[in-house]
Amino acid sequence: MLSVLISSIILIFKPHLTIVDPLCTFVFSILVLYTTYHLVKDSLAVLMEGVPGNIHPDLIEKSLLGIPGVIAVHDLHVWTLSPGKCSLTAHIKIDHKSNANYDEILSKGQHIVCDLYGVHHSTLQIESDNTAFTSHCNPELCAPRT
Repeated sequence: MLSVLISSIILIFKPHLTIVDPLCTFVFSILVLYTTYHLVKDSLAVLMEGVPGNIHPDLIEKSLLGIPGVIAVHDLHVWTLSPGKCSLTAHIKIDHKSNANYDEILSKGQHIVCDLYGVHHSTLQIESDNTAFTSHCNPELCAPRT
């Protein structure tokens, strides 16, 4: 709208400068693209459920593996809920022989995820190494029962 107004005013006083209209349109189009770039980028990250650029899942996994009693971390997923807000899910496998307290490991894991990495919405699933369902690629566990 502003480009139309500016070009109209110029054309009122200098009608022979017809190039002003497309030039003003071009300049304001560039200005609009520049100002909306971050909005489009953030919107696409949310729509595509992308990993936030400031979060590194491999570092989160290493931190969770540092909790005493934790022997593995798998199915770790981090995605963007909205700009500046993300979510995390992970499975934490513990050694059943270590007599580890599930609640204590869960609490330590949530503190690591929240305090160190700024993810305030997380779901951590604690499972022992005796768990029967250890692989999502095991077809006989997922097949319909007859």
